Amino acid sequence: MVKFDRYIGIDCGRGGAIAHISQGSIAKTVSMPETVDDLNAFFIYLKSISENPIACVEKVSLWRGDAVAGKAFGIEKLTRNLNEITTLLRVTKIPYIMVLPIQWQAYLKLSGRRNEKYDDRKRRFKRVAAMHFPGVPVTLTNCDALLIMEFLAFKMQREPEWVTKKIPDSIIKTLEL
Repeated sequence: MVKFDRYIGIDCGRGGAIAHISQGSIAKTVSMPETVDDLNAFFIYLKSISENPIACVEKVSLWRGDAVAGKAFGIEKLTRNLNEITTLLRVTKIPYIMVLPIQWQAYLKLSGRRNEKYDDRKRRFKRVAAMHFPGVPVTLTNCDALLIMEFLAFKMQREPEWVTKKIPDSIIKTLEL
């Protein structure tokens, strides 16, 4: 089984970010790169500083109720970003898993409260991420990526076989699992 040496959390949302950490170091974050070329360059950089990185990408989906005019465009852009991210992860040979927001939030016991407003939830996530990552400048932009990265780290510690089963088959073939 491959021993992954860098965990990467990716929030591909509109104001998303990428967080990464290796054992014994402090987490680092960057805002989501604006272009595909910049994103590719960042993934190449992560691959160059790690022998065996692994990423966890928040999976987005379009629900029927989301298909109102303005929201549909935003979700279409989010889906396009997700496709670009996963394609570039494949090209750079960084294994990844995809998780729904409810999966990582429930696992970290962050599930939403009934009728909690988006802004309130984001501030709550920011407070939690700041407690879990002292010394890291936590913002509303990078808090989800940090927590997704933490989810991945916990899953790797507690249930590594769950993680490896979630890696796409096309990537598994390139690894020595």
